[in-house]
Amino acid sequence: MRSMLTAAALALLTTLPAKAATLLTVDLSVADQITISATGGLSSGTVTGAPSTGFYLAGIFAAPNTVLILDSAPLNTAALRPASNTTDGTPSIFASADNPGTGLNVYGYTTDLSTTFTAGALAFLGSSIFRNRPIDTAG
Repeated sequence: MRSMLTAAALALLTTLPAKAATLLTVDLSVADQITISATGGLSSGTVTGAPSTGFYLAGIFAAPNTVLILDSAPLNTAALRPASNTTDGTPSIFASADNPGTGLNVYGYTTDLSTTFTAGALAFLGSSIFRNRPIDTAG
């Protein structure tokens, strides 16, 4: 009986979809402001990259971006960063009008030479508030 229950439980577990952890929240509720905050979620994979490239937040805008968004001065000092990095207090954001998409790039958050996300480890720390300073490049 025990082996039948174990087999049934394993079968059920293998058919359940995996749930992704929320690692960051993005708040666009304040006019001309973007707040990005760490949630305490754990990384699901291991990857290393350059802080100058940063990380891309895909799909945070409802429609493709048609203006350049660039901000190199967060409004607060609790700077957002990957948990593997020390902060230099200067994360920047960027969304390109030349390559319209619905995402936002966060970069330049440390003077460390690399950023590593490790599976099962805390992914991000901190929070940053940025001015949403669109620059219309179409006109």
